[in-house]
Amino acid sequence: MLFVGLKYCGGCSSRFDRVALVSGIKERLNGKIEFVHYENRKALITLVVCGCESACVNMEQLPAEDLFTIFRKEHAEEFIKKIESMDR
Repeated sequence: MLFVGLKYCGGCSSRFDRVALVSGIKERLNGKIEFVHYENRKALITLVVCGCESACVNMEQLPAEDLFTIFRKEHAEEFIKKIESMDR
């Protein structure tokens, strides 16, 4: 099981349902990942979900290594492919 730290933007200009998107990712990767709080030490990768392209969420405290940002629905597929291709 791969632990993925999850952080959402504030949603001030969301152009899609961020929570539904993450739910869909979780469903597609069922049994492969578990989302945890982005500060959880078990997280080997961090996913930041932004509702628009400004991606203004504060990422200063997030680990730079293995950080993935979604700000369009289409990025979810890229994230899924990344997880599926990872050797664990």
